[in-house]
Amino acid sequence: MTHRKRHRRIKLRSLYNWHRYLGLTAALFVLVLSLTGVMLNHTEELRLDETPVRAAWLLDWYGIEAPRQLRSFHAAPFWITEADGRLFLDGEAVDTGTDGQHRLVGALRSADLLVIALRDAMLLYTTDGEFIERLGPSHGLPATLTRLGLTPDNTLCVRANDGIHATDREFTRWWRDDCARVRWSTPTALPETLAARIGERYRSEQVNWERVTLDLHSGRLFGTQGVLVMDAAALLFAFLAISGILLWLIRIYKQRQHRRHGQHGRRRR
Repeated sequence: MTHRKRHRRIKLRSLYNWHRYLGLTAALFVLVLSLTGVMLNHTEELRLDETPVRAAWLLDWYGIEAPRQLRSFHAAPFWITEADGRLFLDGEAVDTGTDGQHRLVGALRSADLLVIALRDAMLLYTTDGEFIERLGPSHGLPATLTRLGLTPDNTLCVRANDGIHATDREFTRWWRDDCARVRWSTPTALPETLAARIGERYRSEQVNWERVTLDLHSGRLFGTQGVLVMDAAALLFAFLAISGILLWLIRIYKQRQHRRHGQHGRRRR
């Protein structure tokens, strides 16, 4: 065997070894990308976009902290709490009907209703905690509410920028009123156990499993270094594809050379 042939064989063997060992390394990335890719393709069926993350360690990993400020009103037996712009009825998040920050200004029981007043809206619930309706300016609600109260004769009143207003029991009409002897809803300290529960719910509402799956798929779950690792994995896949094609072509070339030499030998005989 000549030196040149021996050198070519060593190079080919090195290519085989690199292809084999890097292929084993790439298998883990292929597995992660395949599983997360399938999950993302079936987000709706798996309800990943609707399922909040409740694992404390994962929320810590994302750097999601508990709300810094809680503002609560007690309308027995309910606790209504604003946590950094998010609204909670007892320990469950409330859909206010609009996106963005909401300032809670009061909550109370009026007849057979639970009334929650925000700065720009009013939410009505049954005494069982079931949502009824959201009132806004189109319903005649005064603009920019600051307080919510109830008179001894159960007339519901609100304080707005332009003064105090009262409404009827059906919330169909609003008028200016002094609302004598009104009892205003005032913030109340939240029980510690409920505050902890709301803190957990608040954190879990910040991220869902669709985002976690997407971040794992892209490597962003591990920050900038994770993205770079996934980029390196993509280059690794490209190398494996190219080296695999080269090995396949070399094998075909060798087979043809072998057949050609065999045919040449038989002709000589």
